[in-house]
Amino acid sequence: MKTKSLCLLFGLFYSLISSAQYTLKTPDGHTVQLHTNGTWEYVSANTASTMELSKEQTLKYASKNKRFTVEYDPLLWAFDTVNKDEGFQWDALFHSRDLELTAFCFETRLMLPLEKEDLESYMREQYSAIGKLVSLSSKKETINGMVLTQVDVELEVTGIPYIYRGYIYSDHLGSFQFWASTQKTVFLQDEKRILKLINSVRKA
Repeated sequence: MKTKSLCLLFGLFYSLISSAQYTLKTPDGHTVQLHTNGTWEYVSANTASTMELSKEQTLKYASKNKRFTVEYDPLLWAFDTVNKDEGFQWDALFHSRDLELTAFCFETRLMLPLEKEDLESYMREQYSAIGKLVSLSSKKETINGMVLTQVDVELEVTGIPYIYRGYIYSDHLGSFQFWASTQKTVFLQDEKRILKLINSVRKA
């Protein structure tokens, strides 16, 4: 089942290309539609309005169990709360405006292995099911006061190299994962933008 989940996540990366607009719910419960020209509008009839998004605006996403938050720039990232695909669920999916980057996070009450060797073995098994595993490494990082495990994965799928970078947090209350992925060349070109998003994770 875990292998199937990661395969679905990889397949999901390709499905993002088909949509140019996104509908999402804001933290205060409003439904809005994001447009590719950098504007958004309320979908609700009683609060309908349109405005240009400010470059300084930052939105905040709270994870499923409200233990973690992620901050993102709506000019750079569209946020999707449609979180079910053939039985697999994630908390949130972020698409870059050019549709070339994908990031996703999910929280569960289940713990993940904490020891480096055990965690890498677990991740190696999962990602080997997606494509040819070129490299996998992990290290401890402190982000916003949280000690996380950073995992870097390089895969080849149909001869195309991909990079996945993820942060994993696990304790006795469960675990949280936040991953970003795209083709290797794009990842290296846009690494700064990717890191700004995934480095925004913090405890609520």
